[in-house]
Amino acid sequence: MVVQGAFLAKDGHDAEAEGEAGGAGIVAMLTKPPLVYVVAALILLCVLTAVFQRYKEELSPYLFGLLDCCAGCARGLTAGGQGCCYVAKRCCYPVKESVFFCVDKCDRCLHPHKDKAKKMQADAPTFHF
Repeated sequence: MVVQGAFLAKDGHDAEAEGEAGGAGIVAMLTKPPLVYVVAALILLCVLTAVFQRYKEELSPYLFGLLDCCAGCARGLTAGGQGCCYVAKRCCYPVKESVFFCVDKCDRCLHPHKDKAKKMQADAPTFHF
């Protein structure tokens, strides 16, 4: 005895029979918004490649010029980003050190038993390098 209720979808149709009928699930998946953009980009890339292969002699100088412009923009953006990171590091370091100093000073004031300077005795041997 086979239980058919396990293979029926909500609307009562057989889900396995629909999935095997011509791969309709794959086509439906490729036409939904996240993947439809990827498919469109791949088709556009193939068309542009075919056009470039057809008119390679005429388009090569323009393509190299476009790639040089893109490389210059990428180098400029990279240098700008690195400069911003450098400035942020140099500006934030003194603020961070001041905050840590204040936290340590408050901790020493609130918890005097943690202060290492007061624990040092004058007659205790110390080692310095």
